Amino acid sequence: GMLFYLVVMLTRSIFDNGLKSLVATMINENYSAVSPVVATALTIIILVMGALGPTLAHRLYPRIVKNEITATILLFAVGTPFGILLLLTGKISYWWIVFFLSILVLMMSATLLLSSYIAARFNKWGKGATLASAVNMMSSLGIVISNLVFTRVVDAFAAGWTAVIWIWVVLLVLSNVLLFVIAPLWKKFLRTKYYY
Repeated sequence: GMLFYLVVMLTRSIFDNGLKSLVATMINENYSAVSPVVATALTIIILVMGALGPTLAHRLYPRIVKNEITATILLFAVGTPFGILLLLTGKISYWWIVFFLSILVLMMSATLLLSSYIAARFNKWGKGATLASAVNMMSSLGIVISNLVFTRVVDAFAAGWTAVIWIWVVLLVLSNVLLFVIAPLWKKFLRTKYYY
């Protein structure tokens, strides 16, 4: 189950960390009326929303939702429609795109705090730091993919950013599916006599 979880954390990083560095370019290339200065300034809104993610996660878990994976499913489920709405980039006002990106980054950044709680569940066997380092590795890989692979896709395909957004949508949907696969395994793990 944790291997699937690491794929989810890769997706999280692509949207939380990597996406922030691409927003200004994406808006500038899709909206000719927006200057590079304004596009860069709009990124600040998304950065602020990303910074609020851990606060959202702390209010959600364990106050409202008692299970870390269930909380992650909820955050991904809320974020995914906003990822799909990014397909309207260039067709609707850039303010809507900034709003969609802000909500998506907020949801993804909130899942990072939850990953710390998940890793802590493995401290009993001395594996908490190992899982935390694996999550950090996937976070670093997500940044590399965002800044290297996605920018190449934009330049290589006529669809440009639309092609990249379709990849994002596929990653979000795949992560949602993997989380639903992980959920019963996680519940079983928490109930097992070996955990207690």
